[in-house]
Parts: sequence; C-alpha cells; structure tokens
Amino acid sequence: MAGFSEHRLLVIDDDELFLEIARFNLDKAGYDVEVASDPHVGLNRAIELQFDLILLDLMMPGLDGEEVLSLLKPLNQQRIVVVSGHTGNAYRSRARDLGAVGYLEKPVTAQKLCETVKEILSDADRGSDGDGGDVFDQALDLPVRWVFGVGAITLSKRIVAWFVLLGLVTIFAWLVTF
Repeated sequence: MAGFSEHRLLVIDDDELFLEIARFNLDKAGYDVEVASDPHVGLNRAIELQFDLILLDLMMPGLDGEEVLSLLKPLNQQRIVVVSGHTGNAYRSRARDLGAVGYLEKPVTAQKLCETVKEILSDADRGSDGDGGDVFDQALDLPVRWVFGVGAITLSKRIVAWFVLLGLVTIFAWLVTF
C-alpha cells in the first residue's frame, strides 16, 4: 500500500526486526514508510525530507535518540514519537522536553503503534499545534472510575495498583502465619 497514503513516516531504530515489523504494519495501514537502522542516516533523511511523523528509538549505537531529538528540535517541523524499551516517567519527561509528541514503551503491539500514529496524524490534519496531540503512553496514570452503590470514585491506576499490591501482600502475610 505504500505510495497511496498522504502521510510519510520515518522509523529510526537499530533493531532490524522492529524496523521490519513496524514497516509491515504501518505499510499495511496505508502509510508511506521509510526506515533507517543507522541513526546518522535517519537524521540526515529527517533533515533532507519532510516526514509527517518520525518514530525514534532512544538507545542506538553512535548517536542515541536523545541526540537525534535535540538536533531535530530547532527545525520544529516534524512530529516525533519515541518508541523505547526505557520505562519510567524520567524518560518520558526528557523526551517531551526534547520535543517528542509521544512515547511508547517496547514491546509495543502493532495495534497500539498504528493507533498512536493515526491519532497523532489526525491531530496534525485538524491543524493541532501539538499541544493537544501529545500521546504519552502512561498506562498507570490513566483514570479509573469505580462505581459503589450510589456514588462514584475516580482513582488513578497507579493508586489502584498500590491497593492491589497491598492487598496481595496482606493476604500472603496472613497465609504465612497459619
């Protein structure tokens, strides 16, 4: 389907398997996809050509993703989503500070990858400046709504996870004492 899309994507990652899987799935979704396994080549392509979205790994040999982000930030022309095995809010915050509009943790499903790309490009098509189009995959920080009888309580998933963990530890401690 490459060539039928009005959206051009660049995937920069030193993991050849990820590149092939991303290319296959994004191509199947109708995007025009170019890949670069060398961050220097990817950076040059991003500077030479206009891409609607760049998917960028953080840890690569020679030139890491943070350096690529900081070099592309002054151009401020392309939306970048970091796709990395690094977890934690520090990496997300750093990526956002460097100009990324999204952050996905590896391993990422093909469905999640395609949904994220579609969401960001839809925002771009609507003329969003990127402030409302940020897609930072914060699985534990999304709100959860629990309904108890008449009222409802909205909690973050992080709090819910701590309560579940506390409950499991309490049950385990109770079982060990018998």
